[in-house]
Amino acid sequence: MSDMVIWDIESDGANTAFSSIIELGAIWVDKDFKEKDRFVYRCRIPEGQIPQATALCVNRSNVDLLTKANMSHYEMLNQVEKKFSEWSPSTFMGWSNIGRLPPLV
Repeated sequence: MSDMVIWDIESDGANTAFSSIIELGAIWVDKDFKEKDRFVYRCRIPEGQIPQATALCVNRSNVDLLTKANMSHYEMLNQVEKKFSEWSPSTFMGWSNIGRLPPLV
């Protein structure tokens, strides 16, 4: 059995055709489920993007957090790709994402 990565995202809406990732977190564990590393990255929403009010409530977010985060959406996804590459080869599993979240990633 290989190492595993369990990841989850938070988006600014429920519609994958129009939503953007605003936060992505992951934990890397070995075959004995001992934590090797973890991260949580948060980004600004892309310019012109309007978040759904429901998503703000679910993610416990607000407009300030979505517009003033340090990383852009592109920068965050670049950091995620670097970290996931460092953690490979591993088995990657998303939290509650079957059929909904992968199109965002």
